[in-house]
Amino acid sequence: MPDRLLRVNAYTTMDMASVTTLKRRADGTDGDHSAADVESFGVVNVTAGRRDPDEIRLEVEADHTETGLRAHAERVHLDPDEAEELAAELERQAGRVRAATEETDDE
Repeated sequence: MPDRLLRVNAYTTMDMASVTTLKRRADGTDGDHSAADVESFGVVNVTAGRRDPDEIRLEVEADHTETGLRAHAERVHLDPDEAEELAAELERQAGRVRAATEETDDE
C-alpha cells in the first residue's frame, strides 16, 4: 500500500474501497482528449472536527501507484444540510442497486 496523505486508522470510514480515477489522455496530435478509467483501491473517510465541529469532510484518496498519478486526495466540505442530502441520495441509490441485484438473483 502506498504512503497515504489521509490518515488511516481504526476510525477511518472505509480503509479499502474500490476507487475509479478518470485520467485524461490525448488522442493524437490535434489536441483531442478522452478520459480513461483507472481502477485501484483507496480510502474513503467521513469526519468532522473533534471540538466545535463546523463542517463535515468527505475525503477520498486513490492509491497513486495504481493510477500513475502523483499522490493526491480530495476533500469535500459539507454543511449539515448538504451532508444529509448526500446521505439521503446515497441511500436512494443503494436501494435501487439492491433492488436490481435482488431481482437478478431471483431470476
